[in-house]
Amino acid sequence: MGNYLSVTGMADIPYMSIEELIPYTSIEDFEWCAEPKKGKNLPLECYNRISGVLFTNDHFQVSTNKLTFIDLEMRMKEKNTAYHRIHNGQEKRTAIDKEFLQWLRECHEHCDKQIHFTEFKGQVVRADLPKQRQTPWAEFQQVEWDGKIFKKGQLVRITRTLPTLLGTIKRFLLYGEYEGDVFATGGDLEVIQEPRSLYDEVKVVPLSKLDRQASPHLIKKYIEEEEAKLPSILLVSWPEGFEVKQNESRAAGETVGAIKIEIANKKGETISKLPGNAASSKRLLVELKIIWHGPSRDEVIVSHISQYSKNWGYWFRKMENVRNLGAHTLILQVVLNESGNTVYSGKELPSHKIKFTVIESDPEKFTVGMLDGPFRIGLPFTIPLEFQDEFGNPTKPNNSFTPVLEASEIDISYQSTKVKGNNLLINGCVAKGNVGERSGKSFNLTVKIKQLEEASQTLKIRFLPGSPSLLVVPHDKEVEIENGNAVAFNLEIHDNSGNVTNDGKLICTCKFSGVSGLPSYSLDCSAAGFGKLTGEPISLKKLKDFQILTAKIELQGYKDVKAVERKVRVLPSGRVSSIDVHHLKDNGKTVAMKEGETIAAIAGQVIQGLSFSLTDEAGRKVEIDDSIAAKIKVNWTPKTPKEKVIQGLLPDIRVPAITSDVKYCQISIQDGSGVDFNFIVSGKPAEPNQIKCKCEGFNVVKIGQVLASEIHVKVKDRFGNEISDLPKNTTSEFIVTGEGLNTNIIKVTQSKGTFVIRGIQFEGVTVGIKDVKVQWREHRDFVKIDVAAGPPAKLIAPGWDLNQPVTVLNDNKLPRALMVQVCDIDGNHCRIPDLRIQIAKDPKIKLMPAPSMMKTNPEGSVNFGILFVSGSRGTYEIEPKAMNLNPPLESFKITIEIQPDTTKPVEMKVNSGNKFVFNVGDKLPDISVGIMAEDGNKMANAKHSSLSMKLWKLDNRSKSNNTPASRATSYSPEVVKNSPGEFVFRDKKFPELAGEYHVLITYYDGKHELFSNVLNFTLNPGKPTQLCPLELPGTPTVSNTRNPQSRILIRNTQFQLVDDSSNFAGHGYNGTLKLEIYGEPGEKELPCFVGGVKNVEFKFINGECSVSNVMLQENSSGRDGAEYTLKCQLICDKLPKNHAIPPYNITFLFYNVQSQLTIQIHLLNLKITVDYTDSSVKFEKSQLTTDSAVNFS
Repeated sequence: MGNYLSVTGMADIPYMSIEELIPYTSIEDFEWCAEPKKGKNLPLECYNRISGVLFTNDHFQVSTNKLTFIDLEMRMKEKNTAYHRIHNGQEKRTAIDKEFLQWLRECHEHCDKQIHFTEFKGQVVRADLPKQRQTPWAEFQQVEWDGKIFKKGQLVRITRTLPTLLGTIKRFLLYGEYEGDVFATGGDLEVIQEPRSLYDEVKVVPLSKLDRQASPHLIKKYIEEEEAKLPSILLVSWPEGFEVKQNESRAAGETVGAIKIEIANKKGETISKLPGNAASSKRLLVELKIIWHGPSRDEVIVSHISQYSKNWGYWFRKMENVRNLGAHTLILQVVLNESGNTVYSGKELPSHKIKFTVIESDPEKFTVGMLDGPFRIGLPFTIPLEFQDEFGNPTKPNNSFTPVLEASEIDISYQSTKVKGNNLLINGCVAKGNVGERSGKSFNLTVKIKQLEEASQTLKIRFLPGSPSLLVVPHDKEVEIENGNAVAFNLEIHDNSGNVTNDGKLICTCKFSGVSGLPSYSLDCSAAGFGKLTGEPISLKKLKDFQILTAKIELQGYKDVKAVERKVRVLPSGRVSSIDVHHLKDNGKTVAMKEGETIAAIAGQVIQGLSFSLTDEAGRKVEIDDSIAAKIKVNWTPKTPKEKVIQGLLPDIRVPAITSDVKYCQISIQDGSGVDFNFIVSGKPAEPNQIKCKCEGFNVVKIGQVLASEIHVKVKDRFGNEISDLPKNTTSEFIVTGEGLNTNIIKVTQSKGTFVIRGIQFEGVTVGIKDVKVQWREHRDFVKIDVAAGPPAKLIAPGWDLNQPVTVLNDNKLPRALMVQVCDIDGNHCRIPDLRIQIAKDPKIKLMPAPSMMKTNPEGSVNFGILFVSGSRGTYEIEPKAMNLNPPLESFKITIEIQPDTTKPVEMKVNSGNKFVFNVGDKLPDISVGIMAEDGNKMANAKHSSLSMKLWKLDNRSKSNNTPASRATSYSPEVVKNSPGEFVFRDKKFPELAGEYHVLITYYDGKHELFSNVLNFTLNPGKPTQLCPLELPGTPTVSNTRNPQSRILIRNTQFQLVDDSSNFAGHGYNGTLKLEIYGEPGEKELPCFVGGVKNVEFKFINGECSVSNVMLQENSSGRDGAEYTLKCQLICDKLPKNHAIPPYNITFLFYNVQSQLTIQIHLLNLKITVDYTDSSVKFEKSQLTTDSAVNFS
């Protein structure tokens, strides 16, 4: 609701010096202050808020009783009445309606608080204003005005602008410092001018210019009308024809006609520049581009820009340079000025795209494509012809094209032609003629097509010999050779034109028939096409007369090439065909040896008396001459003696020294005939020369026990060959001896040529490796036996002197590692693994780490490591014991003497006195601390830096009151002179907060840590010194209205007596709390409490008082806007008069509403004077103030 005031009329009485009220005149309205018939951009509520005083002079007639005007309304409505404004004594003629409207607008903009600014964003600085007005400004996102909500992003209309401003709200700005939502007037509105595509500007206008009646639909419609002025479409025409149509196919080089373009907006109007303020700098151009979509990337092949002409608009000339085959796009794009931008205000400028495809034109020429060589006589091949149009683009040939092939020196023809894509294939081309060498010959080949302008193409082509067609063997029908020689045939492979060819894999083979076991010949003619076919010699066994063989020669893999046959006559040869060897026996007889026979002799001896003879194929003996002797070789000697071979004798042969070795002997003739003789020489053992002994199995035996393994003895000759055929009574010849060896139970037996010794037992010897001597006749050998300790009998501690006690400090380690070894009765170490050893100890000491039961290692020992000993002062024993053995092993004991450690703290002695109750402000009592070592004396090396005292207040909510709080206060001690190990905490002050306190003293030197018992102290508050509320009430603001909430001074407050440290100190204090209102010195008008009383009292019990609902009297007296003090005074008999508690004062602000209603309102003070003499009306506008306005709800 608005602010409403009453209207009162007063008249100036000429014969009186005072103004008189004329109450009974009623005027319905004045035209200049009535609601306007047309909108004036002011809320109608403004016309309902007018109040003021109407003054007239004595020219207006009144009734006799001076209560009614007679002609006031008639005079005011006369049209020829002139109005004058008197301001500051100056008179100025004016129009009353305009003057009143201007005054009303100022009142509305500066005084009405009807705009609700919400969604506060913070303080901003406005750089668009003068420096003195740039700050402070508050930014808001939304306002509520006349029941309508305007927020950021909303379309609005701004009035009183030329042209009319439309825009989108960006933010609201209000001058002043604010922290949240507020009701206010005035302010600015920052808008983004719409449509953005035309303006794209941000403007700031007064909020009063906001058209609150504008419809969003009309605003949007107006914006759309404005945007309709922008370019929207291109009008494309082809005045000279040759139109390029959408998705059409065009031949390469075909003309693209001239193009005329016009730019039209949505209204259908043609334009050449952008509308808007800066349209002069935004001329529109049209860009033409033709893009070829190539196989790898897009390429711009045409690019032009056209300016606007009044005569022909935008114009592009015809083009004939589109020749690339494939997809193309013709783009007509509107661009801004010469910048080339295609986007304006975030929107694309109009464009027109035509997609078309360029295809090839008719063929005008051709080329010979890639030929697939090599080319051979008689083999068909294909010649591809590639056709192009006049621009060199591949094009499809006509089926009517007939090619003609011409070549020099050879005949060439073809079978057919075939069109494939853009090629014409000449299929089945075959050439015939002589090409000379097998490497071929080059010829000029001309291809002609009479239907084309470029009718012929000549190329050089090389022909190689063709495929094999004939196998030529120029020999006679029969060939004669001697047995043992090879046959040779000269071959040539021809094609169908008689050229020697090497085409393909040419393998010629020759197979002989007539007898079995004949070789096969093979020749590879792939490289040359000819060659000599030969192979292994033909060797026939036992040939007494000639033999006729048939040789069949053929080309493998070529069934069409006919095979050739030739006869071969084989005659007997006079070469050596066999070797006979003879051996001289021990009885002097010569015996013929057989092929592969084995000769046995004593190992290492030499075989003598070997001879041989040679025979040919006819069985005739062949005399050995120098040439034959040079070809005879034996494999058991590197050089064959020639003089012996001529005599028919062979070199001596040495028998292998090892009987398992055999010697393969061969006699051969190195003439390629393959004639040889083979036999084998092996050895037999010689006379006994040595014996070898070996322990089969584990060679370890314990003292007194029999070796479980056997000793094997073998008799050998000098080469190490075993002799197994010895007599049976040989076992009695073996003698076995050794240190401590019991020979009475030793037994020697024979098994398969090996002698076995059993019953090895040692007695009365030390452990270690012992030699056992075995002797047979004059031969002997030794066997090493590992003699181990006997059965376990006791435990020992290597390195420890068990006769002396070991002295060690408490919590310190032993001088060496504790190792336990298992031994037999003689003290030999027993290698018994996995034997369980446990250490037994006195329960009064503690070993660290605690030794657990351990198993012995393979050496029979266990290592418990270096142990730490803890315990009280005294002598103790530890004893290792073996577990689960019957009988038990004898053990040992180690005596340990523990001495106290004078460097280890074990106790903290604290002395704090007998006083445990203190008052706030007191000091802690002196607390002495002594650090005691293990020997019961004070530890001299204790440092004061290791000692700390923690002080904390008892908190009932904590889980453990004996644990220092995280915010505990720490104190450091002082060192007591001439008393090492003793410290004192002196002159430490208690905190100021009363309550229960705990004290804990800790000692930590980095290794040892001690804690004292928790000391409990009670800290009582001091004497009460002040009166305080639990919560500060602030500065209340009250009035004397009827609303009780506006008259409350104290709603609910608890007062307490506290000491100087704000601790509660009111126990036992009872009395009265008196509340009284005071003003400034000299203030006579004071407000009163409910009931008209000047003071109120509350009971003060045990130092506390609860004050609630302290309220002023309705319509209470008091000066409007004055500041008063509520004095809270404690009255208590227990308090001494010379130490009274000062009162607690609460300052509050008081507003007297009733006083405001009685004050004469000066918001509007009009004075109108009508002069009857000159028919003029004088209008005086007095001061306008807002502090005289009264709010009504």
